[in-house]
Amino acid sequence: MCGLISQRTSKIHYGVSGRMRIKNTSRYPTAEVEELVRFASQGIDSSGVEVHVKNSKWVFAGRAWHNIGRNRVVNVAKDIDDLLVIRVGSPTNFPFEFSYPRLKTAPRYMIQDWKEAVVCLTAHELYHIRQRRTGVRASEVRAERWALKKLLEYRGAISQTTSS
Repeated sequence: MCGLISQRTSKIHYGVSGRMRIKNTSRYPTAEVEELVRFASQGIDSSGVEVHVKNSKWVFAGRAWHNIGRNRVVNVAKDIDDLLVIRVGSPTNFPFEFSYPRLKTAPRYMIQDWKEAVVCLTAHELYHIRQRRTGVRASEVRAERWALKKLLEYRGAISQTTSS
């Protein structure tokens, strides 16, 4: 992935209008995880968002918490409003064909590896943050369409770096 996204290893990313914090406790390399999260966040205001990337016993899972504030369950900085938890399973779980359960109009697509899972999950959950912040009703279908759009952008960026 060299050259796709900057090689910064800082845990703090200055996003669209502020900062996003990234915490990686997964089995995957922190520098790569941070690059993938930053890539997925392009196009969405990620200020005041903290992203935790963890291991999962499942293929993957994600969740967004809004207005997290200061609480005793999750320790986040004072300037953090929203928390995303992204869980990604073992590399042996991929490739994986995904379609959001029980939603007929949601896109169906193949997630080739853990990197694509991080991009998809982060984009999906950040879309929910955007929906809440703009007062738009939450829509899993729209979040999935955004995630697929970001996945295709990621694949395009990867193919450009490998063909150069």
